[in-house]
Amino acid sequence: MDPSETNIQLVAKYAEMVQNLVDLTAMCDPAGDMDSPFWMEPRLQEKLDGARLASLVKNLQMARCTQRVRDALLDVGPRPDSARVEAGSSTRSKGGIVQHFIGSKSGRVTRQIGWQLEGRQLRLVGILGDKEWKRIDPDQRGQVLADENEG
Repeated sequence: MDPSETNIQLVAKYAEMVQNLVDLTAMCDPAGDMDSPFWMEPRLQEKLDGARLASLVKNLQMARCTQRVRDALLDVGPRPDSARVEAGSSTRSKGGIVQHFIGSKSGRVTRQIGWQLEGRQLRLVGILGDKEWKRIDPDQRGQVLADENEG
């Protein structure tokens, strides 16, 4: 086979692969249907796992979701935290995670208060500062935040 013909075939295969990735991106973009859940169906998850693309797609979904949340927060008005919303991967759920925290300071105690969306679970989260983390008994850490924010 002629080397130039081989190069043409190689470029054609790369172009096809890129088009497939673009199509996959559009299919898995949560902005396409905001009224539906955007976690992957089990069959699609299996296929993407087999192609080693599942984590890439989940990260894309979390990044798009993050942008939508950030835009919605900024639509309300200017924010001192600049609507800092982050996306990433979760080793626990093998899915993506979207989170938003604001700093809270009371005296010398600094905390991060916010929420996390991980897979199908939305939770409120409080993160104690380093000094407070070391000072409070591990079995009591969650209760400290719950007691202070009761009501």
